[in-house]
Amino acid sequence: MIHRCLIVFLILACALTGGTKPNVLFISVDELRAELGCFGSPHVQSSSIDKLPSIQNPGAPRDVPGIALHDSREILRAFQSHPGRRPTALDARVLRHGYFAATSYVDTQVGKVLDTLESTGLGESTLVVFWSDHGFHLGEHGLWAKTSNFELDARVPLIIAEPGRAKARRRAKVVELLDLYSTLTEFCGLPPPAHVEGTSLVPLMKGDAGVPPRVAFTRPTLVPATP
Repeated sequence: MIHRCLIVFLILACALTGGTKPNVLFISVDELRAELGCFGSPHVQSSSIDKLPSIQNPGAPRDVPGIALHDSREILRAFQSHPGRRPTALDARVLRHGYFAATSYVDTQVGKVLDTLESTGLGESTLVVFWSDHGFHLGEHGLWAKTSNFELDARVPLIIAEPGRAKARRRAKVVELLDLYSTLTEFCGLPPPAHVEGTSLVPLMKGDAGVPPRVAFTRPTLVPATP
């Protein structure tokens, strides 16, 4: 699923000063266009709306408890005058088209950042971490936007590009965004504060077979996040 607020954080771990203190430059690039502001994207007109795939599983799962659903007000408040107060099939296609176009726009901007790193030579000493704060529904399970425990809301992309590592590897392990702070501090040679939760992902990235399995707990807000 496409996700809101695609974020790139750049950590530039320079040579250690005097062999003891790391000189670290932290840069965050936050792209907010990829959610409800999606229709201002220059990519909206770049592809045919008729080529979009239809919504998979458009209805609520059978026997799902009511607490697992929400009223999708973040999107559906704009359709209060529509029949059934829901998007028509064409409305849904337009919404999905705008969202996918915005994601393509963000992808292009991320590419520009990465190209600049390479052209300036900074890519050789920069750790790039790409993630999102949450997922998003675009009509699946009858839901729009976020705030559910379904995987489309709770799961996010996480890509860590370590300088000097040419081959990409996937890890089939459960991790959390809480782990990122400890991961970044370890990469930079800094001790994490004692109060920080989360576990460094560096051993997992290096292929340590002894990394124990984990579980992650997610709880959506019970009060609508958007009035």
